[in-house]
Formats: sequence, C-alpha cells, structure tokens
Amino acid sequence: GEVEGLVPGRKIRPDGFLPDASGRATKGTAYLYHGNRWHGYPPGHPEHGGEQVFRSARTGAETRVKNADLYAKTEANTQAYLAAGYGVVEMWGHDFKEVERSNGLLQSLLVRRAP
Repeated sequence: GEVEGLVPGRKIRPDGFLPDASGRATKGTAYLYHGNRWHGYPPGHPEHGGEQVFRSARTGAETRVKNADLYAKTEANTQAYLAAGYGVVEMWGHDFKEVERSNGLLQSLLVRRAP
C-alpha cells in the first residue's frame, strides 16, 4: 500500500513499498505507477512534446500543462527516492497496456537502483 514519509521533506507516496529485510542493499523498494495523463510521457514517447488539459470540477476552468513539465516533476520525485536510498520500480501506463496485451510479460518494466 501507499506509505507516507519515506522521503523527508517531500509529500510523495509510492503506490507500493517493500522494505529490504536484510537491510544491506537499500532501505527497500518503492513501486511507482505513472499514469500518462498525470505524469506526462517519458522522453522518447511520441506524446512527450504534447500537453494535457485539466478541468477544475469546481469552476470548470481549464489549465494546460506540458507533458514535459509533468514528466520533470515525476522524474524529480523518482530521483528523491533514489537519493534517499530506496530502489525504484516504475511502470508507465502505456507500458502496462503492452504488458496486458502480451499476457503479463514484464519485459518493459524499468528498474532503477540507488547509487
């Protein structure tokens, strides 16, 4: 489940968290699911240069946000986990759709480890 307070000074929560029982490799692993609409698209994806339109439920006002800006915020959060000593497993929405189409094979999963 989502755990708060893994990275001091940041209000970010992973979608899942598994502590490292041995305590040797990392503090544990943060699992992050990045929906394309909310996190932008990673560089190299055809939609990375586009934008998202968000509409306020309260006022109806529209806000346009560049995917590159959404991605930059997402990447900064990922780097914060890594800098704090956590391993990170990320899955992007478009990759997850490919995983579903390929009967659950996880060849598109991106794993990053703390330095």
